[in-house]
Amino acid sequence: LTSIESGAGGMLNLASSAGGDDAARNDAALDLSELLGLEGPVLAGASWAALLDVAECAVIFGLTPEGALAETTWQALLASPLLSARALISDSTFGPQVAGRLVRLALSPCVRAAHSVGDERLRVVV
Repeated sequence: LTSIESGAGGMLNLASSAGGDDAARNDAALDLSELLGLEGPVLAGASWAALLDVAECAVIFGLTPEGALAETTWQALLASPLLSARALISDSTFGPQVAGRLVRLALSPCVRAAHSVGDERLRVVV
């Protein structure tokens, strides 16, 4: 997901607003490539989301030891979703009505599941 159509017919480019700094993204791709022993520019054009997926999967499946990836690279990878969300929320054409619908869509199944399972309850803190 790199762009979303706004209610006013415009497009919000999440790639540029979501930590779209090409140099930082290329550095993260290079760090991951070196760590995984990949030859050539395999991850050179990868998005922040793809790089985060690669890094998380590499750690989860034991391809790299925890802590092998530089902390600054992790911080850059983990900042990407937050920056995307901030860009989306700060765009005046989207506003709370769109964000509210997205949150409702994402949380509705969780709420329904929580209410149908015994004494368990779901508390959402925003």
